[in-house]
Amino acid sequence: MLVSTQSTGNLGQVYRIARQYDQAVKCFKHAQFLSSDTATVYTGLAFVYALQGNALLAVEYCHKALDKERQDPFTNQLLNMSLASLAGGSDKSDEEEAESEDL
Repeated sequence: MLVSTQSTGNLGQVYRIARQYDQAVKCFKHAQFLSSDTATVYTGLAFVYALQGNALLAVEYCHKALDKERQDPFTNQLLNMSLASLAGGSDKSDEEEAESEDL
């Protein structure tokens, strides 16, 4: 069975929505292996890491996504929230708002 980057990334989104973050990371990592040239895969990983409270990895993957697609508003917002979290100014309501948005 041939699995595409998009379908694997979509499965990662399903796991993220179901709050099965470890499974989501596995799917996004597999999608990254299939095609490392996709900004949405990096954003998906950044989002999951942010939801897990790992702001450092969230920032790292936001930067990778923005290298591919610089003007993505969601990734820019996620980057700003993650940087604020690293600086000690985390706003949980913003993270919860971002979780309800689709990538």
